[in-house]
Amino acid sequence: MTWDTFGYSAYLPLSFVHHSFILHDLTFFEKINEVYGNTPTMYQFITLENGNVISKYTIGWSVVMSPFYFIADIWARNSEYRVDGFSLPYQYLVSFGSTFYSLLGIHFLRKILLHFFNDIIASISLILITLGTNYLFIQMASVGSVHSLEFTFLAILIWLTIRFHEKPSFKKSIYLGVCIGVIGLIRPPDLIFALIPVFWNCKNGKGFIDKLKFYWKNNKKEVLGIGISCFLVLFIQSLFWKITSGHFLIDSYNNAGEGFDFFKPYTFEVLFSFRKGWFLYTPLIIFSIIGLFYWKKKDTSHGNFMLIILFLFVYVISSWTTWWYASSFSQRAAVDIYPLLAIGFGFFIIELKSRRNILIFSCIGVFLFSFNLFQTWQISKGILHTSLMTKEYYFSTFGQFSTPSKSQQKLLLIDKCLAYEVGFKNENEYKKCYTKRIKFPINYQLNDTVIYTPIVDIIPSTISKKDHFWIRSTWNYEGNYEALAGKIFTSSALYKLQAYGWVGKNVTDSILKVDTIHKTVTFNYLSPDIRTKKDPIRIIVWKQSGLPIIVKSVLIEGFEKK
Repeated sequence: MTWDTFGYSAYLPLSFVHHSFILHDLTFFEKINEVYGNTPTMYQFITLENGNVISKYTIGWSVVMSPFYFIADIWARNSEYRVDGFSLPYQYLVSFGSTFYSLLGIHFLRKILLHFFNDIIASISLILITLGTNYLFIQMASVGSVHSLEFTFLAILIWLTIRFHEKPSFKKSIYLGVCIGVIGLIRPPDLIFALIPVFWNCKNGKGFIDKLKFYWKNNKKEVLGIGISCFLVLFIQSLFWKITSGHFLIDSYNNAGEGFDFFKPYTFEVLFSFRKGWFLYTPLIIFSIIGLFYWKKKDTSHGNFMLIILFLFVYVISSWTTWWYASSFSQRAAVDIYPLLAIGFGFFIIELKSRRNILIFSCIGVFLFSFNLFQTWQISKGILHTSLMTKEYYFSTFGQFSTPSKSQQKLLLIDKCLAYEVGFKNENEYKKCYTKRIKFPINYQLNDTVIYTPIVDIIPSTISKKDHFWIRSTWNYEGNYEALAGKIFTSSALYKLQAYGWVGKNVTDSILKVDTIHKTVTFNYLSPDIRTKKDPIRIIVWKQSGLPIIVKSVLIEGFEKK
């Protein structure tokens, strides 16, 4: 129950331990974190305009895992364990609940595959999607993952869609609407899957219009049942936001450093990059996508729009600016759509037909299947990295069984959290790539009226094109050392005038180097993951308190890896 899951599960202890959704600060969760060490930073939470604190994640995970929470709660209350939502009983039941939903998803996926294929093809497709892809890693190393839950509920949605179109009923429509609502409640971008029942049995645009007319004329009650039940489930989140923020809809991901940039998707990186390329680390999935084209060819009443949904899904996950989705193997966000792609595996196998084609695919398939298992083992042993992979590191560890050497580890992308803790102490590994001195007006004084130095904005691309660089700002001041107290030396990136990657330090922080002889203050800042090429890095001094001080100039230097 660490990292993201700490934020997903926050609603349950708030409800049943804190007995209120209203939090004015993070004290409640900080005390929990002190006991269990769930997270190094409280990035899972945001502060609203009214001062209340909430999880930035939606409530869906907590809703579907609540039955297991209640069992854990009974266990904890009748034992020596803490009743806080995070002690050992809760941890065990999260693991058990995750396994339950995984098995439930596989159960429904098998029912779907048997609807389209015979038992042999259904079994092969099921094995390929669960053991031949990064789905295995999600189940093994990301217990409680929302992607595992989305896999399950998409499988249920597809099965309900099949049953509803065989014989519509009001009961089935309620199930269908609730399932769509749960998918959106767990992960809002996956509401795109609501298009599956909408476009099911539609050959083309005309077929879609005819379907709408038919169902509205003959099954109006069922159509309304889907819409109303879906709305009521999604309203759970809106109600929580209304209670905590005063608004039914808010953007809980209010971090300027990440978000959807639909006009600049990272599709190539998502599919092919050495950092997290889906096709690179999960190559077997390519045959499934080819299979969707065969589905389109064989059955246009489903295949046409299912391909469109796949393309829209890839577009959406590619539009998230932190497209590598933190620590994971391959593209973890892609796991959500695997029940649909499992059908693609089945149609691909059907199209093989000749013994020659079956033999060729069997050889390639077994190799790629084994390759996935081997790389899953590699990443579990720390040979492959979960978020900092590079082309050079990938090939240096290709087929490797032993722990990476220090020289190999230097080929990884820099760990920016660790780099900040260590500081810019390995300067010999960098070269200077940028220099600019800015002189301020004579006797530019920070005082109670003027609390900021003139803004210094630098476009990152003018400093370096590499994945990271250090910016050294050396400030010249005039006055006594005591006047530096209360002055915050800051650097940050800006997206639409909102700061991200903000770091501010004062003279008591060891990260600053103060030279009282030459009267300079030096601050080393590591570039964050820049959201867009236009985002400037802003360097400024802020007089928060203390005596007035004169700032004469600042020297900006950039350093990139040799």
